[in-house]
Amino acid sequence: MESIAKLAGEFWKQIKDLYNVYLMLFGMGIGVFCFFVDGNIYKKKGLKKEQIAAKVTGVLYFLFSILLFILVTIF
Repeated sequence: MESIAKLAGEFWKQIKDLYNVYLMLFGMGIGVFCFFVDGNIYKKKGLKKEQIAAKVTGVLYFLFSILLFILVTIF
């Protein structure tokens, strides 16, 4: 069990070293693109389920990017 905790700690350290404001903005941009561009493309094609999935994915990308940045800066 200690090896899993050690591995998780090393993984978190790697994320903290790599994640910065630019990656957060990149993730937010992907989220906005998925929400508006992909969602509208699927809407024009009449694909309702795909439209909803694209919008949900876009919102999750946007929020997760911000949340991960906050967690990286705090911890």
